[in-house]
Order: sequence, then structure tokens, then C-alpha cells
Amino acid sequence: MNNVESVPDSRTNFTAILEARTTWEYHLPHFQQVITEGKVGALMASYNSITDTDPKGVAVPTAASEGLMNGLVRGLWNSSLWVVSDYDAWKNVYATHSYCPDGPPSLECAGYAALNAGMDQEGGGDSAISTLQQALDDKKTTLAKVQTAF
Repeated sequence: MNNVESVPDSRTNFTAILEARTTWEYHLPHFQQVITEGKVGALMASYNSITDTDPKGVAVPTAASEGLMNGLVRGLWNSSLWVVSDYDAWKNVYATHSYCPDGPPSLECAGYAALNAGMDQEGGGDSAISTLQQALDDKKTTLAKVQTAF
């Protein structure tokens, strides 16, 4: 298991390898308490990717993790908070992680993958969200998801 306290790689492409039990018993209860009891209004998705959020076992950038944003935070924890990416974390879904859930990695895929996963705003620029019109044209996302986010 990678030690999440000492990051050997750049923080923009680090993958935190978390075992399910450690995640659920050690890491998540603290986040859950702050988010639910503290009635947090916004959350920032980090640069890194994590394991154990994708059913296929793939390391998923937090900015494109449906398991984290829509599944855990908005689903299981029933929170309606607003999610912004850390500076360029949305763009880095493609630029540093080369991640795409359904095809070859691209900036367009980063745009719709993060939006579909529950990202509301790109922090630091507009390179990923500038691709959303193409993603709409390609039917990779919906106007309803864009309107919900913005």
C-alpha cells in the first residue's frame, strides 16, 4: 500500500492505493462527519487518483470519480454540496492521469467524465469545460447535467 502521507510522485498524478477496509474504517468516517454534521456547502476534488472507487478496480482521478462524488457524498451521505476541482485537477484527468472511463483519454473525455461524475466547476481555468459543447454533440453528457452543474 502506498503511504498517503508521503507522496513520492508529483501531487498532480499520484495514485493513493487504499485498501477498502482501511478506507471505510479509517479515512472516510472523518470526511463523512465533517460533510454531514458540519453541513459543508462545497468540496474540492484533489489532484490525485485513488483506487477502490471504480467497480473495475481502476485508479480513478478524484475529479472524475462518480463513486466519490455522486455515489458516496451525494448518494450514501445524502449531501447536496457543490464540487469544484482543485486548480487544473479537472484538466489533469486527461493531462496527467490519461484517464477516460469509456475510450481513449482526451481533454473532451476529461470534460464530460468529471461533469458526469458530479463536478460542478473547473477551478483554475476552462480548458476542460470548454469541451462540453463537443461532448453534448457527441452525446457523452446531457444538457441537464451541464445546467445542474452551472
